[in-house]
Amino acid sequence: MQAAANSLSERKRRILPQYLSEALYKNIKEQAGQNWKTIAKALTSSKPFDLTKQEWNDFKSFISKFPKASAPQIANAIAKVAKNDKRPEAIISFNAEPLLAALINCYYCKVNPKALLRNDIKLLKRLSHDLASLERGQIPYYYVHGVLPVPDGRIEFHKNIAADKLVFTESQYLQLSRSAYSWQSSTFLASCIHHRCVFVGLSFSDPNLRRWLAWEHDGKTTQRKERNLPTDRPTHFWLKKRPHELRSSLSSEQRLIEKSVEHLGIRVVWIDDWSKAGDMLDLMLQTTA
Repeated sequence: MQAAANSLSERKRRILPQYLSEALYKNIKEQAGQNWKTIAKALTSSKPFDLTKQEWNDFKSFISKFPKASAPQIANAIAKVAKNDKRPEAIISFNAEPLLAALINCYYCKVNPKALLRNDIKLLKRLSHDLASLERGQIPYYYVHGVLPVPDGRIEFHKNIAADKLVFTESQYLQLSRSAYSWQSSTFLASCIHHRCVFVGLSFSDPNLRRWLAWEHDGKTTQRKERNLPTDRPTHFWLKKRPHELRSSLSSEQRLIEKSVEHLGIRVVWIDDWSKAGDMLDLMLQTTA
């Protein structure tokens, strides 16, 4: 990605997000065909009311063509609790696309069809830069690596995009690494310090992510020691697919993976398949005190 950016002129580099957007959505646009306008409308919706029942059904039917995707199951679990006290305190996305957010709106309409008739129901607050502010009663949805424009998407969606928050090239990534403060780090750390986090679909190979988690875990461990409390207490959970079929005991590979994140305050929760991620998240949300 950095090599591609370096090969562009200064003028073209400024419109790099446009090139990335075209590349990201090229295949899905081709597969959607005449339905693309509806797909784009759903992806850039801010509330369930933005689409009709038929449009949401068309969107859901299109996404169902990709059965290995875990986003629909995760969205369904969140939609069930989106307006009660079991809803997540925040959603942090390292992706630059709004699929999960759109699916949460879609599945909420399935559970609460009256939402299609009410313009005042808004489940999520899209946050992608320093000036974005929280709104009471909505789940903050943080795009900590920025968000790309969606071709043919809603104007309101594109107005809230901050191109300088995109983290795609190595130079953009290193900019985060050398700064003691960034919107991304403060957002992530605040969520980790005050809440239990569930990570899905991450490799945990990102040095910034590991450093932020190490800071947070070290701080809590120090406080536990000072209060004579047990220190071997993981704070967060990582949903990860088993590398093999379920066994009576963990394999050496699984134990190694668990040890690789133990010092970050992470407990691995093994699932049989990515299609089970939604069920596990649903269980976690429903049993939250």
